Amino acid sequence: MRTEFIPVKWEGDLKPVLEKLDLPKRVGLISNLQFIDHLKELESYLNEKGIETYNGGQVLGCNTTEPLKIDNQVDAYLFLGSGEFHPLEVLEKTKKPVFLVNPETQNITKVTEEDLIKYNKKIIQNARQTDTDFEKALKYCIKNKFNINFSW
Repeated sequence: MRTEFIPVKWEGDLKPVLEKLDLPKRVGLISNLQFIDHLKELESYLNEKGIETYNGGQVLGCNTTEPLKIDNQVDAYLFLGSGEFHPLEVLEKTKKPVFLVNPETQNITKVTEEDLIKYNKKIIQNARQTDTDFEKALKYCIKNKFNINFSW
């Protein structure tokens, strides 16, 4: 069976959400595929506001290699997109603040360690309730020093 990927790009106005931003002075800009074309617009806007920007490119699944390349240059990351999965992955790898800017909902959320812990607890719960490898999930949490309280 042939698999075909159809790129879907967001088209809309970033201005309303950008006017709400309150960021540190050095920010890494990252996105997923749907919003990547808007990083240049975001960069121009932030540079006009006196914020240094560094292009961290696209986050694809768990692959955060691009944002990690600029990690020593930034104080925080701005993820342009929807959903918390990608920003949580960047937070986990960099331990730096990640601001989720969702152009669709016009919301800005600072993703925190607490959000990461909640997300990983949810993964553990899902693993426990299904036939997935619970032991692997548990070892992952222990290795990454997540403070998780298991109650059966």
